[in-house]
Amino acid sequence: METTRETKRLTIDSSNQDDVLTFVLVGEDGKDDHYAIVPFPKTYEDAKAVATQALGMYMHSDKPDVILRRSLRNRKSEWVWADIIPAHWKTTVTASGPTEIGVFLCSPPKPMPMSFVHGPVYFIWSWDEGQGIVWDSRITNLKQPPSIGNWNAIDRPETYESAVNSARGKITENERQRKLSEDDTLTFCVFPERSFFTWIPMPPQVREDVILWQALVPHPGGILGVIINRKV
Repeated sequence: METTRETKRLTIDSSNQDDVLTFVLVGEDGKDDHYAIVPFPKTYEDAKAVATQALGMYMHSDKPDVILRRSLRNRKSEWVWADIIPAHWKTTVTASGPTEIGVFLCSPPKPMPMSFVHGPVYFIWSWDEGQGIVWDSRITNLKQPPSIGNWNAIDRPETYESAVNSARGKITENERQRKLSEDDTLTFCVFPERSFFTWIPMPPQVREDVILWQALVPHPGGILGVIINRKV
């Protein structure tokens, strides 16, 4: 069976070959811009298709989605990029008007944070003084956190900062723990197999990325390791 492929052609107004448009793929921080000159497109959608066709090699994406903006001066005489309403392409962008149209890659949607689940999690401590990581000897069974006692139980922290404050508070109120200096730093760890032999430090990004922190912090009933890094 013979298969035919229909090629969708772009609608380009070529009645006047002098009517051209310059696209500029705007680089980050205004650097590494890329330019292309094309016949003047009749519609916004045609313009997007032509821009992607002409500048796609610089977009580093298999299926790039772009937004077009028109360059103009504002009341402060500064050059800015103004959004274009697709339905008004013919009236806001003309061959006798702007000759440069900015092409901007659409940012992927940011993931929405899930509803945060509260409940008790339990700290387990290790003081790193250059002799390796040794977890608190008073805790012998990570698989039964309630038996650890309430002295290290906290509400599951929503942020890294909240976890730091809770950890410092627990260390301060617990007379069995050594005094914590302001120069000491904390590293939080998780125990994927609930074993002292398998623990993973959280990446530094959790300090700023709330969504990442909430994805990694143990669920209620879990163990949150705290390595106290002593300043030498």
